[in-house]
Amino acid sequence: MNKINKLAILSLLLMLSNLAVAYVEGEEINVGAKKSITLKFRDPNKPHSAANYIDTANSLIGGGYASSIHEILGHAVKFVPVNYLNGDEIRVLEKVDTLGVGPKFYGAWLTEKDGKLYAAMEMEKLTGEPLSKMIPWHLESDKALLKLQDIFKDRVDGKTYFFDRLFAMLKILADNKISYPDTHYGNMIYPISNDMKLVDFGESELHNTAQAAATRTLEAEYVKRLIRMFEDPFMEGNRGKTAVKDLAGLRALSAGQ
Repeated sequence: MNKINKLAILSLLLMLSNLAVAYVEGEEINVGAKKSITLKFRDPNKPHSAANYIDTANSLIGGGYASSIHEILGHAVKFVPVNYLNGDEIRVLEKVDTLGVGPKFYGAWLTEKDGKLYAAMEMEKLTGEPLSKMIPWHLESDKALLKLQDIFKDRVDGKTYFFDRLFAMLKILADNKISYPDTHYGNMIYPISNDMKLVDFGESELHNTAQAAATRTLEAEYVKRLIRMFEDPFMEGNRGKTAVKDLAGLRALSAGQ
C-alpha cells in the first residue's frame, strides 16, 4: 500500500471517529463505567420538560469531579457523563426515595449535549445548607465537636443530635444493603425543618448482603474519621440518645451478627 492510500485511509478513519452517534428517542442503551445500567434516551431537541436540557449558563447549583447539578423546574437534576457513571447510584436513589434518608427521586434517563452522552437523574431539591458551610472539615477540636453534635439544638422538637441522625441513616442504608462511604460535610444537608439528609450517592453501592454494605461503609476514610471524632473521650456524656446503639448495630452487621 502506497503512502497516499495510507493517508487517505487514516483521514477516513479520523472522519468516521468524529461523527456523532445518532441516538433514537426511547432507545434503551446500556451505559456506565461501573455497575452498568440500561436507560432510555430522550432527545433534547424534542419538547420534553426542561429537565432534559443542560443549561450551564443559569441553572448550575452544584457538582463534583465529573458531574454538574442544575435546578430545573424546581427540581435538582444531576448530569453525569456516561463514561463516569456508577449505575448503582441510580439503583440506590430508587431505594433511598422510600427510606427517608435522602431526596425524593423522580427518574433517570439519557440525554445528549455537544455530541456527548449524559445520564440525567432528577430528584427533589432539598431546602437547607450543607454542613460544610457551617463547620470546617479540618477542625476536630473540642469546640468543633460540640458544635457538630449540637447542630440541631435549636430545633423545635429538640430530639435529634448530629451523630444520632448520622448513624441512624448509615444503619438504615446498610440494613437495605446500601453502602455510603462519602460522609463529608458537603454531602449532609442541614434543613430548616425536618431531619438532616444525605446527598450524592455516586460512591454508594448496592450489595448482596447487609453485612457487605456495613463493612464497606465502616471501612471508608470519611466514616472512620467521624467515628473517631464521636468516640473522642471529650464526647463522653455528649454522645446523644441513639448514636451509640446505632453505631454498635452497624458494627454488628459488619461482623455478621
